[in-house]
Amino acid sequence: MRNIWRPEIPAGTYVSTLRVRKPEWVEENRSNPLRDWDGREQISATTYKRAVTQYKTTRKAILQVFAAEPADIRLTRAEEIGRAYGEAFNQLDRRSGFIENVESEELFAALDHIVNEAEALYGPGLEDARDSLISGAESVRDW
Repeated sequence: MRNIWRPEIPAGTYVSTLRVRKPEWVEENRSNPLRDWDGREQISATTYKRAVTQYKTTRKAILQVFAAEPADIRLTRAEEIGRAYGEAFNQLDRRSGFIENVESEELFAALDHIVNEAEALYGPGLEDARDSLISGAESVRDW
């Protein structure tokens, strides 16, 4: 890698490779919708890490529900997961008050992103699950 990118250094390119990542990690983080939060003025590094951890937990739970649960149970589970997501971000926001309008929209966009990913894996027609997930988050959110 160093040999490939070294000629680009005079053009202002800087590449730093810290460690090799597993393909699962790359896939999970490549499309992380909260990645833009890293380095935002009102979001500390600790809050960012906790937010990403909650996003990953929610993503994993939703993908497991669509992989293993029958269709009639999916809606209930999606709403429960949405509630847990909303409560987790309530708790994060209580500590530092970082969720404003933009972050709120991005949190709901992250839920949409998770359902879109589930649709890509398990087929279309998950609009009811999307609505359940979002209504679960909406029912408890303070942000």
